[in-house]
Amino acid sequence: MKSKLLCLVLMAAATVLHAQGLVTAQRPWFCDVQGAQLHYVRTYAGNGTVRWTQDVTIREVSEDTRGMDIRYQSEFRNASGGTMYGGPIALEARVDMDGNLTVDFGASAAAMVRGVIGGAEFLFKVSYEHVRMETPATLQPGTALDDLTTVIRVGPLRYTVSVDQRRVLQYEDITTPAGTFHCVVTEEHKVEEGPAHRRRTYSRSWYARGIGVVRHDTYSEARELMESEILHDIRYPRQL
Repeated sequence: MKSKLLCLVLMAAATVLHAQGLVTAQRPWFCDVQGAQLHYVRTYAGNGTVRWTQDVTIREVSEDTRGMDIRYQSEFRNASGGTMYGGPIALEARVDMDGNLTVDFGASAAAMVRGVIGGAEFLFKVSYEHVRMETPATLQPGTALDDLTTVIRVGPLRYTVSVDQRRVLQYEDITTPAGTFHCVVTEEHKVEEGPAHRRRTYSRSWYARGIGVVRHDTYSEARELMESEILHDIRYPRQL
């Protein structure tokens, strides 16, 4: 009787852990719960005016013996509620058994470009360089992260997006409308260049395990705060 009861308890525990996400050595700095929805609001510094909202939905988490693939989408809306970038943008992430996260930096940038040109893609083919962006499960203050550069081509036009000076600053507890989170804080310098477009910024991001970005601040090259994007709400699927 006791052995059967223990078996039932272990099975129940396994079911809960499976619902929360694959059991890895450490949870990644990313949301790993299928069906979860994260709502962000980006505002301008100073007056607090809303620039856009972003809803991230974890559409599918598929597991294998080496980790899991996470398919998710980001949907942006402007301050008036209108759809941006042509609708939801489909993206993917990979998490190994140690909790290390990998995304395609080039695919993320290209997805935004495809959304901007919308139905005109049949006139302007979009291509990009695949670049792996890795976020280790273990991040310590002072850790330097790899620099990244990708090239995106829209027909005959060529754009580059680069990030450098990527480093881990500190651990910090942060409170947002979605709750209080223990985060690791990172910083990077970003350069976007192309025909009639040149933008250089710094950014600082707060990441929580099993959730991902909790806050993202964008600064000018003079280190003046321009915008903040903050997690306002998290909704998880109901467990039966």
